[in-house]
Amino acid sequence: MAKDYTKATDEIMKKIGGTENVDNLIHCVTRLRYTIKDMNKVDINGLKQAEGVVDVIIKDNKCQVVIGQKVQEYFDTIMNNYPELNENDKKKSRNKVRRKENNFIYAF
Repeated sequence: MAKDYTKATDEIMKKIGGTENVDNLIHCVTRLRYTIKDMNKVDINGLKQAEGVVDVIIKDNKCQVVIGQKVQEYFDTIMNNYPELNENDKKKSRNKVRRKENNFIYAF
């Protein structure tokens, strides 16, 4: 039976400041890579103590939560349990397309 990562990911999302504090979320091989709106809302020490978290790396408005080999499972659980993060990405994609269209129009 597959492990349920809901409790662990809920704790991470709470410590990150909730979905309203996440501008973007992607992952690499070992890390959840958050772009944060307000770093003052991030509980860095709490994140470091969260279940499954190996380390937390902060630079500017980027927060990398090192998970290790289970990062895909954590990411999938977050995206399934917090669908509003998917909506944020869709809105950004539409805005990028609009900017490209506007740039094309301005070129002529």
